[in-house]
Order: sequence, then C-alpha cells, then structure tokens
Amino acid sequence: MNALDAWRQETRTLIPRGFLRRDAAEDGLFISDYPRMPDEAAVTNALQAAGYTVRVRDGLAHMDGTEEKYRAFLASLPCPAVQPEDDTLYAYSLAQRLIRADVPIEHQPLLPITRLLKQLDAGDAWAIDHLAAYAAVCQRKKLPLPSAAGKIILYALACSTPWPVRACSKGECSPC
Repeated sequence: MNALDAWRQETRTLIPRGFLRRDAAEDGLFISDYPRMPDEAAVTNALQAAGYTVRVRDGLAHMDGTEEKYRAFLASLPCPAVQPEDDTLYAYSLAQRLIRADVPIEHQPLLPITRLLKQLDAGDAWAIDHLAAYAAVCQRKKLPLPSAAGKIILYALACSTPWPVRACSKGECSPC
C-alpha cells in the first residue's frame, strides 16, 4: 500500500482520458497529457475543486495538492502497524523518532514531506537518508520536525513491493 494510492485513484477518476503518472520533475506529484483533450477546462476545474493545483506547460499538466489538501491528508493518515526487518531498522527508527516528536500538522514543514512522498513512490533509496539529514538540521536549529513523514515511512515499509535499500559493497553505496 502506498500513501499516494488514494490521490492517484482520485486524479484518475477526474481525468477521463490520457496518461497519468508520477511527475519526475519537481513541478508536482502527477503529470498528465489531458490538456491536449477537448475537455481540458472541465478537467482542470474538477481537479482544482478537488484540491489540486494545476500548472500547464508544453501541453502537459503538472498537478500537486494544495497546502490544505496535504495537511488534511497527513492529519487523517493512520499509522500502519509494521514490524521492522534488519534491512529496514534504520527507516523504522527514523519513523518512530519523527512520530514521537508529535508536532502539530499546521506547524510541520510540508516540503520535506511532499518530497519524501514522491521519492518513496519512485523507489528512491536515498529518500530516508535525505530526510534523516533534514531532521538532524531541524533538531539542531530547534525547528519543527516533519512528524507526518514518520507515517509516510511506515506506509512504505508496509508496502508489498520491496523496500528501496542501498546495496553496499566494497564501500560503495548506490540505489537499488
């Protein structure tokens, strides 16, 4: 189970034709070619009414959730029960540390959480390391931690697809 599955299903129902996939650029979560279809305006209005921002560039729509949509999504996201494995202990302990910080959702920084969602959806093996470094800086500067990222990590750990871990040999680490 992926934390973004519900949003993916929702956008798929709002976009009747064309492709819908994860946006590989930093522009948003999803990308679609629906602006090339005759019902572009109606689809854009439906997406915006559902809480998505839409930026059209070169005939492609880059979609992301509004801040309000993200905050509501993260506040309602339950914590899945996960048993850590040896290769996921680092991610599991980071998730637990973030969840224990218990920062109110309105005070959490959204950018690292949205990046984590997108990176884990893409199977980025470095996502946890980037978040851990960010959390360390937040703690050192006494800034609010992205607590909801802990729930996102637990969702990724509970996912049936293989966990993106780094394969390290001879001192060289690279994403799987």
